[in-house]
Amino acid sequence: MEGSLQDVDHAEGVRITRLTVPAAVINGSEGIDIQCDYRLSIGDSGLVLKWFLNGNPQPVYQWIHGKHPQLMGELRHKFSRSTRGPNAVHIANPTTDIAGEYQCLVSTFRTEDYSSKTMVVFVPEKDMSFVQIYNENWGVDFSCRVSGIYPEPVLILYRELRMTKVPLKMVEINKTIENGLYTLVSRATLQEEELYTTTVIFCELQIPGTNYTKQKTSVYYSDAASESPTLNFKVFDFYLTLFFIKAFFVAW
Repeated sequence: MEGSLQDVDHAEGVRITRLTVPAAVINGSEGIDIQCDYRLSIGDSGLVLKWFLNGNPQPVYQWIHGKHPQLMGELRHKFSRSTRGPNAVHIANPTTDIAGEYQCLVSTFRTEDYSSKTMVVFVPEKDMSFVQIYNENWGVDFSCRVSGIYPEPVLILYRELRMTKVPLKMVEINKTIENGLYTLVSRATLQEEELYTTTVIFCELQIPGTNYTKQKTSVYYSDAASESPTLNFKVFDFYLTLFFIKAFFVAW
């Protein structure tokens, strides 16, 4: 007999107790297992466990109790039997074409239960840059660019005011796709009167459905900020000159 039945209790019908599917993995990373734990009722028979991907009516995996598990469908070469048991499936090399919603269906002759979770397979950015360009006619242009990334990311431009993130307004976003990978550019323009003597602008990269984030900063210095050190030095130099003149006359 291939595999074994899981816990049995007195509840009515089969029930999925835990579904283990990672929320996010990096494209081409090490192998992972997805697992569907269930509980049977006393007297249940005819157990069948199936895994589906993205709503396709044909399962990618099927196990009928008492028989060998089967890998099915066009993507069956992406999956294999897991050492964890017949209720689990091994994915040796997660890639973007097998990302999406995984659904486990467990059924018996009497009842069935199902549960699903989404797995994002993402490609980190190849490059990320954040620059500022000053123009006396329109102000300061802040431009954040990210390339070679999947799925489509989110770029947020913001500044911090009183420890609070305040998104910049009127942000222009340009997007291109090449070989399935995204390039995104977010731009925002601020007038000089909107900026402090020293202003830090942030660009934050996020990949939806994951905890993956990165951040770049661009620091704006006004003319007043750049002139202040020179002014302070001149004042210091003036007092130092007076000190030497006074000392000279006292000595004289």
